[in-house]
Amino acid sequence: MVGGSDLGPWQNAETRAFLNEFMNRGCPVIPVLLPEAGAIPDLPIFLKQMTWVDLRKEYDQNFRKLVTAIKSRR
Repeated sequence: MVGGSDLGPWQNAETRAFLNEFMNRGCPVIPVLLPEAGAIPDLPIFLKQMTWVDLRKEYDQNFRKLVTAIKSRR
């Protein structure tokens, strides 16, 4: 999830480690932009290719899409 604060050096390292672990396990990753997020941060290229859930606009509709996506991946 991406909020209002930029990622710092530790968050960048943690994000990369987290994503690497999830990809190795074959777990789905759904990038989410929280309502207070500014621009999409500079994340690894494979995340940019995924479908994002943008809660900055049409919150209710996009939140329902997120819940549906999570349920469908169980």
